[in-house]
Amino acid sequence: MMDNKSFLYKSIPFRILLLFNIKNIFNELVFLILNLILLLSSVVFATISNFFKEGSTLVVGFNFYVLFYISCLLFILILRMVQFFYHNKIEDKTIFIALSNQVSRNKLFISQWILMFLVALINIASTFILINIFNFILAGFNLNYLLLRITTAFLIYGIIASFILINFILFLIFIFSLQSTTIICTLLLSCTFIANLPVSFQKTNEKNMTVKFKNNQLLTVTDLYETFDFQKYVNQNQIKYNNLSKYINDQFLASKFDFNSFNVDENIINQRINNIWSTLGIINSTAYEIKTSNLTIRSLPQNESDIPSNWSIGDKLTIDLSLKNTFISLEELKILGANETEAWKKQILEDLYSFSLFIQTQFSDIQLEKAALFNEFIFIDDNLSQITNVSKSDSTIKFKKDYLLSMYNYQLNGTYKDFFTLANDTYTYNFVREQLNFPLMISVRILEQYFIKYTSRFLLITNNSVLTDSADWSTYIRSRTKLNIFLYFNLFNGMWSNYTYYSGYSYDDFWFLSYSDSKIVFDEQQNIFLGYPEYTLKLDENNKILPNTHNNYINPMFYIAVLLIFSLFNFSFVIFKFNRIDLK
Repeated sequence: MMDNKSFLYKSIPFRILLLFNIKNIFNELVFLILNLILLLSSVVFATISNFFKEGSTLVVGFNFYVLFYISCLLFILILRMVQFFYHNKIEDKTIFIALSNQVSRNKLFISQWILMFLVALINIASTFILINIFNFILAGFNLNYLLLRITTAFLIYGIIASFILINFILFLIFIFSLQSTTIICTLLLSCTFIANLPVSFQKTNEKNMTVKFKNNQLLTVTDLYETFDFQKYVNQNQIKYNNLSKYINDQFLASKFDFNSFNVDENIINQRINNIWSTLGIINSTAYEIKTSNLTIRSLPQNESDIPSNWSIGDKLTIDLSLKNTFISLEELKILGANETEAWKKQILEDLYSFSLFIQTQFSDIQLEKAALFNEFIFIDDNLSQITNVSKSDSTIKFKKDYLLSMYNYQLNGTYKDFFTLANDTYTYNFVREQLNFPLMISVRILEQYFIKYTSRFLLITNNSVLTDSADWSTYIRSRTKLNIFLYFNLFNGMWSNYTYYSGYSYDDFWFLSYSDSKIVFDEQQNIFLGYPEYTLKLDENNKILPNTHNNYINPMFYIAVLLIFSLFNFSFVIFKFNRIDLK
């Protein structure tokens, strides 16, 4: 009879054992409260996420949420489950009673481990589902692909982190006392929030470091990183208006345009018009003719031999102006993009149209605020352009570009007041504001100014040797070497770098600050507490910085591999210890 009963106990299905553990832990009030908090936090963030109007703020907000969720809530839940099964239940003899019925220790341990992992998995999966479904519903049944991407990274990272945390906390509780385990876990929790501080300190110090090149050019280390980051994101199509950006970047690099000569060298200006913009079909093939009358002289330049001496302020003028290589209108650009059959060109034209509409919204009066850009792409046909003074017997002179620039700028912003300017009346207003208003040309010039700083700087950096004997370069190399050694052993930072690497950023928000000449900030979406892959500037045999130096970082999977191996060791060790501890 006894042998038969023993046989029955040995045949207890794993499912029954799992249900037995579920019943035990669901009677624990703290466990239920923690799960409820995890669930409610998901609902709260899912609701809040709908109010993030920009992708960048969504990324920043979600990263803080993930940090709090995994480093605090999930960490505490796992710690509580481990304490419940491997301290509380050992103390109250529940495990001993189960084992006295001759249930295999391995079987009991595995059932409890699987239950803990399932609880963590269900919580993480529920968070993933709730956030995306709530956001989908609240957004009018529109799927947020950015949110889906970062929550997917969170889902995978959370599962891996749960596996590692469960095994590590089990390892601690079988080595140390409950109090010691709690203290160690508290310290580890604190380390999560300071693990990235050395990287922050390093970047702060680098702001004051300058690198000198063989051609005597000086650039800050921060400028170097901005330049390589720019090339990385543009070439990976991880930037707003990515097709247009890649096109401009590639053209500028291939042509080797230099910042200092970009706007003054006539050959470079013609090359940009003929080889870059005409290729897209956005330059008019015929001249743009303007004929306007009833204009009044306000001022004349001193000592200008080309202007008759009898011309005076108040004279009435008629202008005939013929402009070559003008840009098409925005409406024509829209039609051109819609009708384009070549995919690569169509994408660029659509990006250019979208940017042109966007940049118009960033300024209250873009023609006025960007008046300085009305210069390089103004090509006057000298043979067909003239100014006629109807007050002086139709005396005529050639219409020079300098005259047009002074008339244009004075009407808009009051500059050039001592040059050839026109009275501020309705006729002048119509001439400047209507007939000389080229929105697409302004958009293109803004884009050119955005890109030329970064492309010319990249060419300078990669084509000139670094003076490695300079004090700042030596300091940079020493500090970066120390930082890299620290990062190899900083598993907290490394583990988080996996999440940030695969979750990424809101790349549609990687764009130039509208009110700057050329400034783009790539790190504003970063979280100060989270780790990110860090690269060190690498030189070739000629001491030139490698063009792909941004790939010189520690692969985040290195940390996953190390921690998984360590976690499997923890798991094996804990099973070994569990089979040998005295449970009586």
